Amino acid sequence: MALVRKSIWQADLEAAASDNEVLKVARGYLEGITPPEMGSLPERLVPVSLQTCAQIADWALKLVRENLHSTFSGEEAALLHDMSEFFAAASSRLASLHARDRR
Repeated sequence: MALVRKSIWQADLEAAASDNEVLKVARGYLEGITPPEMGSLPERLVPVSLQTCAQIADWALKLVRENLHSTFSGEEAALLHDMSEFFAAASSRLASLHARDRR
C-alpha cells in the first residue's frame, strides 16, 4: 500500500503549483494514514495539523533526522521512512516553487 500511496503523492506534489496546493497535498497525505498506523509512532512524530508551509519544512527536518537515527523496525520503520520521504519531497517542492517565483 505504501508504494501506491507514494506514487499518488509524488504526482500530486509535482502537479502542485502553489504553496496552498502543497499544503493541501500534505494534509491529504496525513489524512491517508490510518489512526492505527499513526498511533504506532511516538507522539513527538505525529504531525497534528498543518497550517503553514514552514511547518512542512520543520516536519521534514524532524522526520528525516528521526529516520536516520531510528531504532524502529517493521511497520513503524516503514511509516517513519515514508513520512520522512514525503515531507522532504514536499519541502523540496516548496523550495522549487519559491525559486521559480524569484526568477
